[in-house]
Amino acid sequence: MSDVDPNWPVVEDPSSHVYVRPEGGGLMLGLFEPEGAAWNVSKIPDDFHFGEIEPDWERMTDYLGTSMYRVPRSLEVGAKKFFCGPESFTPDNGPVVGESPELPNYFVAAGLNSVGILSSGGVGRTLATWIATGAPDCDVTGVTPARFQPYQSTPSYREKRVEEAIGMTYMCHFPNKSYTSARGAKRSPIHSRISDKFGSAVYNRDVSGFESPMYYDTMQPVFSFFEENYHGIWRREHEACRESVALIDMSFMSKFLVQGRDAGKFLNSLSTANVDAADGSITYTQWLDERGKMQADLTVQKIEADVFMVVATDTQHRHVEAWMKKRLNENEVFATIADVTGAFAFFSVQGPNSRKLLQSITGGADGEGGGVLSDERFKFGEVKELTVGFAKFNAARITYVVL
Repeated sequence: MSDVDPNWPVVEDPSSHVYVRPEGGGLMLGLFEPEGAAWNVSKIPDDFHFGEIEPDWERMTDYLGTSMYRVPRSLEVGAKKFFCGPESFTPDNGPVVGESPELPNYFVAAGLNSVGILSSGGVGRTLATWIATGAPDCDVTGVTPARFQPYQSTPSYREKRVEEAIGMTYMCHFPNKSYTSARGAKRSPIHSRISDKFGSAVYNRDVSGFESPMYYDTMQPVFSFFEENYHGIWRREHEACRESVALIDMSFMSKFLVQGRDAGKFLNSLSTANVDAADGSITYTQWLDERGKMQADLTVQKIEADVFMVVATDTQHRHVEAWMKKRLNENEVFATIADVTGAFAFFSVQGPNSRKLLQSITGGADGEGGGVLSDERFKFGEVKELTVGFAKFNAARITYVVL
């Protein structure tokens, strides 16, 4: 195609599932389906590299026709090659770049989601700096291998998610739209109660594998880059929390039980605050690396002597666990670490009427003055065991809100 300028830019048309760029004296039309097909889920052949697979003409003909109609000039010349090769996509469409959380000094640069050449300069620089100095010089939270959890490596999960991930790469990314594939991996203890009340119409987001309602209403969302149709529902929920009381299911938060003779001393060595305080205390703290850079933002509950509960955000699950275990193994520390995320529910009761609500359902209300839930007997930063019916639970008085 003599009229093609090799300096033309890449043109992408997501609505036609095609990108176009100069290639070898002509044009290359790259096709991407909104829903792909998984390939060799169980194992990629050991001898496969830079290879191609047999094109599925029945599957691709419509996309090919649409793309050629988008570029009419392509209809006037023959196709030199129809190439079909496998591509890799990660569960969240982010690259996997950085040190393995389980194996020190093992670095990964993979999962670039079909933009490897475009990303190569930044990835190379980041890894080179990390390997040479012992730490990255930029925020790698969104790309580190530690952001993924074990359930995401199962064949069933990978097969279902990869088929949707390719479409999410080249289609429209609305801010609050959640993946629809590989869902239901985790559920909070009240998930069925929510389903009973609202039915299957309630819209759940995927929050680190947990099915988490985006709002409590049967209205289906209409996603947008502007104000969505459910904004009014969010406003009412926000106002209820600010002016009265709200119960927020946060069971997706990462929870680790740290026990043993040196547990308090060990956690103090990681923290910027004294977390080994009185029994029944909760401390909001940060964990820093050797450069003073933040690695985790979390709370530590000292339930009793030598028994602690570390609670971190869901997205830092594997990173926090690996951070503790690495330092536990490097030192002579008598302590154990157990991931108990799925063993404990986590409900946040917030708002000016939160104490009143708790008093009405727990065994903590032993007087008009608020009993054990009063300011005098349940101070900020304390953890107490309360009861609801026949069940016992730990209540922690903590908040990040400043009024």
